[in-house]
Amino acid sequence: MVRNLINVATLEQDIQALMRYLDLALVIRASSAIDRWQRAVLRSRTGQPAGAASDLDWLIENHPEGIDQGSVESLRRRLRAQGF
Repeated sequence: MVRNLINVATLEQDIQALMRYLDLALVIRASSAIDRWQRAVLRSRTGQPAGAASDLDWLIENHPEGIDQGSVESLRRRLRAQGF
């Protein structure tokens, strides 16, 4: 159900709804790497660098399968350069 809501919000480019649904998905399943990655990217694009850094740190520490660690580390470096 939450996945469907995430997909609809993504298609409709409803950033606020997408953030709410990603937050909910991570409350339900904190180990969801794809949701955490998507939220990190969204946070980095919507002026929430500290939140993005937190999600990226989790991804770096847990090194989940299916997530490109190079992309994670690259975004994390960019945020560090900004002081986060």
